[in-house]
Amino acid sequence: MNTRRRMSRPSRFLEDLPEDGVITNWTVAKNRRRIITAESRQPPESRAQPPNFSESSIREARSRHPLQIRAPPPPSVEFSSIVPSSNRPESPSTWDNPTPFDDENENSSVPHHVPAPPARIDSGKYFNAQRESRRQRISSAMQDIWLEVKSRMMGDSKLERETRKVQAAKRRDSLANTRKIDAGLASQIKTHREKQERLKIDALTKAKQIESEIKARAKRKRAAEKRSKEQEKMGRKEEKLREKEEMRTLK
Repeated sequence: MNTRRRMSRPSRFLEDLPEDGVITNWTVAKNRRRIITAESRQPPESRAQPPNFSESSIREARSRHPLQIRAPPPPSVEFSSIVPSSNRPESPSTWDNPTPFDDENENSSVPHHVPAPPARIDSGKYFNAQRESRRQRISSAMQDIWLEVKSRMMGDSKLERETRKVQAAKRRDSLANTRKIDAGLASQIKTHREKQERLKIDALTKAKQIESEIKARAKRKRAAEKRSKEQEKMGRKEEKLREKEEMRTLK
């Protein structure tokens, strides 16, 4: 079969390109292309498309004319202010407090949590414990120094010195533990004694109350007996008076 080859005409856009193949003013070429497309009466499918330069041709043009290659313009100040850079480091203040200067909003429904006040600390006990711990640290340091000097005088090796230090530390820990146990036992004994004393006091108060109640009952009983005796005496006197009156009437 005889195939008919269609020869493509060189487009006007290619005619306008410079001979060296480097386009310095892209706006002029774009405007010319717009004019050509407006003047052409062909349908959009048959219109000449803009040239698609290959990478090899672009590389050749750049190698031939290295001075004409222009670097891209730097970003404007407005654009840089609108779009922040992605490599901007985050300030460390936002890690713990994301809104450090955010004042309290009156219309906000989220309640602001107020930290609770610190617990009341007995100053005497606190300072006594601090002084005791300081004394223990000083005494342990002095003991370590004395052990070091003594071991060096005896000519011990470093391993022996370290073992002695470890043994001394264990001994101190055991003594501290025994002191803690003794203090706990002493506190338990003290609480038991206080409890027993309270029980004794309660028993004494109850005994006193019972004794006072018994005395009051006895007193009330004696008063009732006295009243009954007086009533009997009054009844006898009245009977005698009646008898005398009866004797007088009979005479």
